[in-house]
Amino acid sequence: MNGRRLLLLLSILCGLAAGALLGWRAGPALSKAHYIVQVAERVWLEESQGLTEQTRQSEAYRKTGLPSEHIYRQAREIRGRFQIGGALFGLWCALTAGSSLGSIFSRRPPREYEPDPAHCLACGRCYLSCPVERERRKQECGAGSQPAGADAARDLNA
Repeated sequence: MNGRRLLLLLSILCGLAAGALLGWRAGPALSKAHYIVQVAERVWLEESQGLTEQTRQSEAYRKTGLPSEHIYRQAREIRGRFQIGGALFGLWCALTAGSSLGSIFSRRPPREYEPDPAHCLACGRCYLSCPVERERRKQECGAGSQPAGADAARDLNA
């Protein structure tokens, strides 16, 4: 494998890893949108700082009679799922961005016909007046076996 391809492969892998890592790191912040995580954080805040004022959600949870560790465990599980989902989303974003950049910078064959400069004068006529075409027809038909006009009439009828 040549150095250019190896560099391309390494840059793709680094981009995918960076996307997955950013998504993984964003998981805990994204999980704060889930109501169980919000309630767990509020219950922890009330217990750790000794707050007497409770929100409706924390008060409703305390009325269930479940221990605080129960909601903490649920919040950890939800955060873990958000981290996995964030990593997958980061991979998807990296793949999408990489494929978009790859399509911009990749070499594509031209959409229009481009004459070969080694075999063509690039006059744009490509008829009997082209000296390269005359030579090709002479070699194809044999020198002098058919007049040039007959060859052109055959091409027009085809």
